[in-house]
Amino acid sequence: MVKHYKNYLSIFLFADLLWSQVSLSLETQQADSVKIPLESKTLILSSNVELFDVNPTAYRISVYPRSRPAEPYMTKLFFPEELIQIILPSDILNKDSLGNVFKIEPLGSNLDPQFRFFDSSEEDIKITTFKVVKPTDRLKILVLDASSMKSIPSAKIKLFQNGIVYLNAVTDSMGYLPGKIPKDRDMTSPVNITVDTGDRYSLWQESFIALKGDNEKEILLSKSEIEKGESIYYAVDDYSPLRLGPENGSKVLFFLNRKDEIVISKVAGSRLYGRTRVYLSNKGLYQNIFGWVQAEDVAFKNK
Repeated sequence: MVKHYKNYLSIFLFADLLWSQVSLSLETQQADSVKIPLESKTLILSSNVELFDVNPTAYRISVYPRSRPAEPYMTKLFFPEELIQIILPSDILNKDSLGNVFKIEPLGSNLDPQFRFFDSSEEDIKITTFKVVKPTDRLKILVLDASSMKSIPSAKIKLFQNGIVYLNAVTDSMGYLPGKIPKDRDMTSPVNITVDTGDRYSLWQESFIALKGDNEKEILLSKSEIEKGESIYYAVDDYSPLRLGPENGSKVLFFLNRKDEIVISKVAGSRLYGRTRVYLSNKGLYQNIFGWVQAEDVAFKNK
């Protein structure tokens, strides 16, 4: 009986071993018959960032089709010291002209997001540099002649506050100049503006409060009109006093700034009497102020 049992056991073990070898052979044949898919071709999207008086904590980069901004190919966070590179399959990019968007969101200090549009490609793509600056409000400046309301081109505009220059440029042929002022400016301090047209008009200077958001500023310049026997002079320095009388101790009515014009009608030794036009911004009009200046504070203007 024991002998028969041993024979049955040997036959069973042999059959099991044979079946395992057959199964292994079948699995190997099936694996060999499976086709391994080819990998998609990839490309590298890269860019870099230049910072101007800002320190973002990180950048959130998103790449998406222009027609489907809610369906990004990829979104990734980069720290400032990291190299900005994103690897994507080249065949997923939108084939339309400029059909893809590379978006950067600087994080921290309420910095504005920026966008770059680009075409699809099978080669690596270099996105143009992002320049991150302080958030700004727009200021539109228009310079006109007060009499004719014609535009004044090539007027030099300087915009500054507390010693910080925000804008230093010239108006275009239509007397227009777009500018920007930081959103984090001192809202309790006025913004100063000067308009220099050379010999065409007196130097314009004004202070105003630039409200939050976009602002528009229209500046009306007026030429000095002279009558018979009068001559035009201009102040050679800032803070030149225009006094009520010819005496040194006389009351100061107004301080002339450099290049301010004064129409002189009377001369008494080293004292000159005349009028200067002052623009009253709160009333939107000019007003003549009459007074005396010292001869050393002014110079004759050739028209």
